Amino acid sequence: MTDENPSGKLESTPEATVPSVGSSVDAADLRRILQLSPASIFIVDCHGRTRFANRAASELFGRPIEQLHDHPFGLALNASGATEMDIVRPDGKTRIGEVHVARIVWNGLSASLVTIFDVTQRMMDELTIRQINEELTQRTRDMERFVFAASHDLKAPLVTIGGYTAHICEALQKTDMELVGKFVERVKDAASRMRRHVDDLLEVCRAGHPVEARSQVDLGEAARQVVRERQDEICRRQASVIIHEPMPTVDAVPSQMLQVFDNLLGNALRYGCKGPDRRIEIRGERQAYQVSFCVRDYGPGIDPQHAQTVFELFKKLGDDREGSGVGLTIVQRIAEWHGGKVWLESPTDHGAAFWVSLPCRAPMA
Repeated sequence: MTDENPSGKLESTPEATVPSVGSSVDAADLRRILQLSPASIFIVDCHGRTRFANRAASELFGRPIEQLHDHPFGLALNASGATEMDIVRPDGKTRIGEVHVARIVWNGLSASLVTIFDVTQRMMDELTIRQINEELTQRTRDMERFVFAASHDLKAPLVTIGGYTAHICEALQKTDMELVGKFVERVKDAASRMRRHVDDLLEVCRAGHPVEARSQVDLGEAARQVVRERQDEICRRQASVIIHEPMPTVDAVPSQMLQVFDNLLGNALRYGCKGPDRRIEIRGERQAYQVSFCVRDYGPGIDPQHAQTVFELFKKLGDDREGSGVGLTIVQRIAEWHGGKVWLESPTDHGAAFWVSLPCRAPMA
């Protein structure tokens, strides 16, 4: 920095936005004061060239003071209020600066006192808070739907138990033990149904809170294992399962990938093997930032209007009596926990393809 203000004065213009210092200040003392400021300070002349920069400015911009001095400032200066600027450092990192401008007189000429505060962390914190709030809002909605569905499906067995308990009391008064036995069986069936609902709810909850660590999962091997375990059912339904190799690998919880394939394959066997074409195909692909895979059947398909509702808890379509109504919900929760998503592609009368995409966390080979 050169001595461009021999009087050592930092003067305010009549319409200045900063107060006058009121008396002469030694030039060396003035520089020391500005250099000690934790904020980045520039003095920019009326031609837009930097006449002074302090150490904090050097640190923020990642450049020596000599490279900042007597260079174009590169930002239109507006004294009406704070503005933001992106600061790209030589190392490629970007910082966010909050810029404040005040009009002053420097060395007898009109100039601008530019103060920049590094607000990068604050902006990142605000973004994180917004994302957390959005996630909490979505989870609250999911929880409301979850509670509604769970309470609705648990209420039915309770009503049944209550009704038949009253019938049992009446039958006991009449000493009709044969009728009592029938009613007891109905109560036991309702209790078993409730137990299955509770077990299903626990499975859904576990899907969003895995305890197993992530590792590299070979999706082809996971699919083959599930096919081996369901071989009896595949034969019974006269289906054929084709795994298109190669299948990608993904950084995920191994047991949950098995659960995804098991639920999707089970779904395809139950609903997609009711016509002459009983093929089930499993395929996968790796893209730049994600891995996608699908389980497709060639059954009657699913009406597009149900493309979202099929993932709802305890949701069953038509006269379904086999499924529990939680399999696809579990698949969706697992995908979302991994930062991915699941969706349905089902042209009418051309089968159904359930796709799962997960982000690539590990480097591509």
